[in-house]
Amino acid sequence: MAGNGTRSRTGCLDCRRRKRRCDEGKPKCASCRRHGVVCVYVKSSQSSPSKFLLSVASGHFIAPLESPASDSFVNLRSDELALVCQQYADGPRGVLPSSQEQLIPALSWLPKSSTLPGGRESMMVQYYFEVISNSRVYVPSERNLFRTCVMPILLSSSGPLFSTVLALSAAEMVRRTPQDGVDYAGAAIRYKINALTQLQSKLNTALEAEENLLTCVLQASLEIAEGSRPSWLRHLRGALAIMDNHGDWITPECAALALQYFRFRYILMKTTGCKAPHHDGQTDDCDEAIQRLERLLPGQGTFQTIDPQIGCSMELVRLISMVSAGAQKDGGYTEEGSRLERRIRELDFSAESMHDDYLVKSAECFRFAALIYLQLIVYGATVRTRAIPHLLQTLLGHLGEVIVEDQPRRSFPMWPLFIAGCVSSSDAHRKAVLDLFNLLDSKWPISNISTVKRVVWTIWQTRDFDGGGATSTDQDWQEIIDSADPPTPHSRTRGKPNVGEPRQVPQPPPDSSHSSPSPLVSTSHLHFNTRKGTNIMDTHEIPRKLWEHPDPKSTQMYQYLQSVNSNFNLQLKTFNDLHNWTVANRATFYGHLFDYANLIHEGRPTSVVDESLTIDAIPKWFPGVRLNWAENLLFTRGSSDAADHHGTEGKEDDKVAVTEIREGNRGDVRNLTWGELRRDAGRLAAALKARGVKEGDRVVLVGANSIETLLVFVATTWLGGIFSSSSTDMGVKGILQRTTQVDPKFIFFDDATVYNGKTADLRDKMAEVVSGMGSCPSFSGLVSIPRFSKPYDVSSIPKTETWSKFLGSSTSAAPSFTRIPFHAPFLIYYSSGTTGIPKAIVHTVGGVMLNSFKEGRLHESMSPESVTLQYTTTGWIMYLANVAALLSGARVVMYDGSPFVPDLKSFIRILGEQRVTKLGISPRWMFEVAKNKISPREVTDLSSLKIVTSTGMVLSDQLFEWFYDAGFPKQVHLANISGGTDIAGCFGMENPLDPVYVGGTQGPSLGVPIAIYEAQLPDGPGEAVPNGTPGELVATAAFPNIPCFLWGDSAPPKLSPSSPNFASAAPGSKYHSAYFARFDNVWAHGDFCSIHPKTGNISFLGRADGVLNPSGVRFGSAEIYAVIERNFSNKVVDSLCVGQRRPTDNDESVILFLMMREGEKFDRQLVAEVKDKIQRELTKRHVPKYIFQTPEIPTTVNLKKVELPVKQIVSGRTIKPSGTLLNPQSLDFYYQFAKIEELLAGKEKL
Repeated sequence: MAGNGTRSRTGCLDCRRRKRRCDEGKPKCASCRRHGVVCVYVKSSQSSPSKFLLSVASGHFIAPLESPASDSFVNLRSDELALVCQQYADGPRGVLPSSQEQLIPALSWLPKSSTLPGGRESMMVQYYFEVISNSRVYVPSERNLFRTCVMPILLSSSGPLFSTVLALSAAEMVRRTPQDGVDYAGAAIRYKINALTQLQSKLNTALEAEENLLTCVLQASLEIAEGSRPSWLRHLRGALAIMDNHGDWITPECAALALQYFRFRYILMKTTGCKAPHHDGQTDDCDEAIQRLERLLPGQGTFQTIDPQIGCSMELVRLISMVSAGAQKDGGYTEEGSRLERRIRELDFSAESMHDDYLVKSAECFRFAALIYLQLIVYGATVRTRAIPHLLQTLLGHLGEVIVEDQPRRSFPMWPLFIAGCVSSSDAHRKAVLDLFNLLDSKWPISNISTVKRVVWTIWQTRDFDGGGATSTDQDWQEIIDSADPPTPHSRTRGKPNVGEPRQVPQPPPDSSHSSPSPLVSTSHLHFNTRKGTNIMDTHEIPRKLWEHPDPKSTQMYQYLQSVNSNFNLQLKTFNDLHNWTVANRATFYGHLFDYANLIHEGRPTSVVDESLTIDAIPKWFPGVRLNWAENLLFTRGSSDAADHHGTEGKEDDKVAVTEIREGNRGDVRNLTWGELRRDAGRLAAALKARGVKEGDRVVLVGANSIETLLVFVATTWLGGIFSSSSTDMGVKGILQRTTQVDPKFIFFDDATVYNGKTADLRDKMAEVVSGMGSCPSFSGLVSIPRFSKPYDVSSIPKTETWSKFLGSSTSAAPSFTRIPFHAPFLIYYSSGTTGIPKAIVHTVGGVMLNSFKEGRLHESMSPESVTLQYTTTGWIMYLANVAALLSGARVVMYDGSPFVPDLKSFIRILGEQRVTKLGISPRWMFEVAKNKISPREVTDLSSLKIVTSTGMVLSDQLFEWFYDAGFPKQVHLANISGGTDIAGCFGMENPLDPVYVGGTQGPSLGVPIAIYEAQLPDGPGEAVPNGTPGELVATAAFPNIPCFLWGDSAPPKLSPSSPNFASAAPGSKYHSAYFARFDNVWAHGDFCSIHPKTGNISFLGRADGVLNPSGVRFGSAEIYAVIERNFSNKVVDSLCVGQRRPTDNDESVILFLMMREGEKFDRQLVAEVKDKIQRELTKRHVPKYIFQTPEIPTTVNLKKVELPVKQIVSGRTIKPSGTLLNPQSLDFYYQFAKIEELLAGKEKL
């Protein structure tokens, strides 16, 4: 009822779109008056009530794309409406019908497609008209042929032009990172392929001819954004063929759009890359055809005036083409060059005051860029030639007026900006160019801006601007372009880039393939001097192949691939295919993986995950599902009966589950069967429950890699508690920094430890820890675990009891398992403490469990027949990997102590004696074995060994080759893996379907979408680099095993399991700062990596953030600084701690620099005291290898000391100081330490 405030189907447009109540007041309803918006009412057509046209203002109309229920409309001016009407009426073009109603029945409205859900095609078409079409011209309101030519055809046909418009919009939506969960990257490919398959070889009507021609133009526009030169040329030839054969059918407007677009782009392409266009021998034919059609077809406009579509005049474009032709002639400063310069200068566009100011300034940009281009090409000038800096300054001034923050989106003068970048040799000019590129990249999401910027950056990095002469060659410049090879569309986008070309989505048909070896910009005419000896780009030859699986079809990865094919009607064949599918369909993949894993659980998931949420929203996975870590570790879900939750297949009572071996392998081996493991863990769980431990309570362990440690882990999670562990070699302060954060109910602590042949009594450390727990309200006491047959007396330690006494707390049977939500916390590990107190990283039970199944079962082929030995301490995330092997029913060998005692061979013999099938080790161990010329395959029988994983630090190429040439049997799969505590899993790891090559990891983990981002860019949107280019590793979308939160963060989730937001709140400040502050909406992991462009291997080159990593033991410099500040602040002003790893080094060395207070002496006694304090408060592994005095420590203008430049310098690199340094000259001191052995020669090392 009108007027009573209830919703009505006849309410105004604004209320209906916003779903507000409308009182239907005329001329303006109450809601529109209150919100200050235009009030418009729909006028329905008598012939079709579902189709209507709105007159919003005089000469302004809105046409809906689907129905009155749609939120998407196309805005039309009266002249545009006349163009639409002319397609269906007999009236002359440009004349409106006598009544709007005459138009409506004739229109064929866009069909609702099923390619994307929710009618998003309407939104995407609207986006094309309102945004993309305006970005293709310099003056959107003036002669926008990308709008006026396309609109009539689009409203009457759903053919190839419709699909191309959707492809353009979808491709741009990828970079805009929309929050609606749609795979726009895949949609863009599908739409593009649809359009190409819809193009007709035989045209029967004028409408078909125009539609095919415009499709070629828009497809070419898309190819420019994606950097594919051959595909662009194919669309050019297609358009020329249509105009040649059906020119009399083409309207002057469409002909003008096609010819001006292709002429402009084609000439600029020739001028910026004379090699690539000639690759097929058809370039001259295209040039000739364009010129012929320009003479034959009418409506080409005046060549001397500025054209709003191209940003300058066609006359200037032709002059640029003549300049390019001059590059092929000899003679330097020629009469022809002087004539061309005169003609370019005479084109003073500033006199055309009748034009839009933006258009005039853009034309001036083209003119000055052409003058610079002429100086370089015809006159053979260098960038230091006097005329060029003056022209460049003027050009940058014009560009700065055109490319501004508040400029509405339009086309922009990219070619002038490219030229400006090529000749910028000073820091000031380069900064101005980079600022313009960055601003463009934030405003124009779909373009080849990233590619052009990368070419310019490559020029700056590889050209000597200070040299003399002009000695570069075309071949030299072609190498530069190859080195700046653009990424594929999906690796370049901000939204969901994949790993790289070997992992890309399926490619389009040949007519649209991205096979170009170079971008749409080249620099083959420009003259700079090559810096002698510069290696512009590695050759990226395929490295030596070391291993291939003898029967890949027998692997569990292959069986899973076939399951995916069968369930989803796919034809995936390779691991690459499978990985691409898993990252493009994350919810589908993880849903299927969950069913495939057959985990013990209760409840049905309401959904798998909301894929529209970005990774920094920390989305929940499998809401509605509850499960328990201990239950799935100890039992299997019955295969014959889904209700049989406690099956024991593969985990039979009398089968050995755990084998414990102590240092030296002297015969004191303990075995624990599955039956005993279930019994003992249940007994400890009952004791914990009797002492009040419940769901969500924390239990901390400080102990060895032993059976008792495992029992504490299993029993804690049995009750839904949260487990956390540290190793016994950690100092008291390090233990308390971690333990006090999480406020545990109990601490279980080994009473002694053995390492390197020495036994240490830990009771003093126990007492200090108990004393330090006074501020923790939940702490109930410490339980002493006997490490030897006779327990140590702990009666004098407050709040401490023995293991046996604690077990006697309850005589009841094992309690029932407490199943907790999939996304609930169950495990806490700690970061290395780079920026202060280590972060307490909280992991979810479901995320870790599902990822452990994926990595163990699929990537590593774990099974109940497997025997695994992972050398680790309990303070390292690899301890989790060791325990997780029990999920598959494997037997776990737990080794405690040094692997080098009593000799290197004793640890190796364990592999043969225990019939180990999977060994986990570090590169440091392999290096020591290789250095001592020991061949493990000659020490013991390794016929059972199937896989060796290496992690903790970079595995050198030499060790890859030693492994197969001299170390291990040929059948063993060497798996270099890398991930982290942060994700309790891997980013890069092995798979049994691909070969192993020298270097790096085989590839990514299934379902983990990663990319490599440009490392030198400032914090912000980020930019993916092409394969082969080093950069920072990022994850671009969420996966289940990211942490749910950091304990003690500023915005932690509620700890009530019944809360709907339990463990799924947005990240607090520490979480955001650690992973999401670097780049927008992606996880920045801090590893410096590259992806091999041919094998797809991921090479981990080191840490991007300067984390110290000697012998694979990661820790932060902040831990060292804290010791210095606590103990030596009276002598030391400041300190700097960095890692050194030069190309010839097999391990990282830690170097500590001390800046002494005035009057204080730096001597050997101080060095000894510093090392002793670090060892006592931290561990032996924290002690720096070298300690030196420094006169000055580099700091930023904000007085923050910087480590990474010093780390790079002492590791043998020459760097350019950052502009943010307060004292850049301080870096000079550190170069001497790159040759530290020479520095110390003849001197006594401190």
